[in-house]
Amino acid sequence: MKKKTMALLLGMTLLVTGCGASSSRSAASSGTDIPVKSVSSEAEMSSSLSGENASGGNKTSIPVKGLENTTKGQQESGAGEDDAVLTHMTLQSVEDDVNVPTVNMEYYDMEFRGDRYAKANLTLRRWMQERESAAKQEYADLSDKVEKEKDRDDFYGYFARHNLLTGRADEKMISVLASDTLYGGGAFTCNYEGRTYDVESGNEVSLAELGKDPDTFVEKLKMAYKDRTGEGFWDDPVWYLDAAGIELLCGTDNYLSEDMITVPYNEVVELLNTDALPLRTPGIACAGAYNRTFLYLQDNEEPTEVWLEQVGDEEYYPQKITLHVGGNTSDIPDTVDMADNYFVRKDDGKMFMLTTCNLGSDDFRMSVYDITNGSAEKIGESIDNIIVDGSCLSKNEITMAMSVDLFGTYTALADYMLNDDGSLTDTTNIYPIRIYSNYQKLTVTKDLPVILNGEETTLSPGTVIRITGTDNTKTMYFSVLDTGENGEFTFTSDEENEWIKYVDGIRDEDYFEMLPFAG
Repeated sequence: MKKKTMALLLGMTLLVTGCGASSSRSAASSGTDIPVKSVSSEAEMSSSLSGENASGGNKTSIPVKGLENTTKGQQESGAGEDDAVLTHMTLQSVEDDVNVPTVNMEYYDMEFRGDRYAKANLTLRRWMQERESAAKQEYADLSDKVEKEKDRDDFYGYFARHNLLTGRADEKMISVLASDTLYGGGAFTCNYEGRTYDVESGNEVSLAELGKDPDTFVEKLKMAYKDRTGEGFWDDPVWYLDAAGIELLCGTDNYLSEDMITVPYNEVVELLNTDALPLRTPGIACAGAYNRTFLYLQDNEEPTEVWLEQVGDEEYYPQKITLHVGGNTSDIPDTVDMADNYFVRKDDGKMFMLTTCNLGSDDFRMSVYDITNGSAEKIGESIDNIIVDGSCLSKNEITMAMSVDLFGTYTALADYMLNDDGSLTDTTNIYPIRIYSNYQKLTVTKDLPVILNGEETTLSPGTVIRITGTDNTKTMYFSVLDTGENGEFTFTSDEENEWIKYVDGIRDEDYFEMLPFAG
């Protein structure tokens, strides 16, 4: 059994969330919608979960992935009917001025696409509604606190993030970990909660129900847990399933010592129900970068061990990572570190592994390996500047996060198809921008030529906008914060420095007070 430090990351947000695990079923938060493919109307796109508690907050719509342009919010993206995890993220702030203490909140909810997940979705929806209700109350409480404390020199407001990590989604079980964190007011709190559902019945699965004999299975986990930590096993542990095993959250009230303990499936395989083993059916599952996974490839009766090995001194970079699949190896050179691995089993039984190499400075490189036959066969060339985002996951479609330079530096989302041969195809028409903070606002200082409401016009100095999406070629989409109007403008890139943009021959930085995250 292996111990690893937990890093709950969604795409490239890179928030530090190490904190003490708790089995309390705590809240979520919400706000300005960043819709994904299942959004059905423009009204739904701009709705605010807890808008009645806002004080000057804005509702900024982000274009739906795959749409031809940002003005057609009622269209569907044309995505296939394959099973997928769909995660919706919303944001909200009490005040939009970055110099005023705010309540910045991110809330994620989730559903699973595909008829076979209908029952599980009903159960999952009740959980999401509980989180939404708690979010509304939390938002109201924090808004009251901001109003009372906003004049303090040492008070900068609150930031709450309520994330969802899908550890596993196949045709037998789905398993999700929720993390609820709150920064501000001189304090940091974090709670975790795991939920696992049986796909056929839609019922939530308890830890004991994973075992053929519940009592024997739980005792085995208790022994494994105590051997690893030296601590006793509590009655209501936080746990979830991923590709590597049963993940048990432990630690003290000091969040800096938070860790996650993995009990590999092969350690308890004789005690497990067969359905508890991952990816025996088509689906997708993740595992920590250096966790060992034991996967049943093709019709093999025995699992194949898959793992990444750091080669060389960890203090000196770049280094080499070796991918082990059974007794076969493949090298991943020139890397600083590795992100989580994703394993996908296709309908024909093929198994692919998506690995993401961290090159440093938020630069990423993704590679796909066919591990079906017990070896690591690389598929095509690696793709730079993408990492699995997690907002849409399936055996066919995976949403990636990528860094884009658009009057500053932002995180955009991209839809990729994982083809039957393991190759990745970018199917995105519009790349929506993830909004993480008020610092992504742009204040116009020079007349900016744009198209607004279908007509050519100019934005005058003092107008505040946010970049909401791009075709990543020549067009950016934006929202005017005061009016909620959506528009677009064309840009060109500098021939020698792609990150430098021009509109109507004028450089980007000349149009605005400041470019966010640039440089």
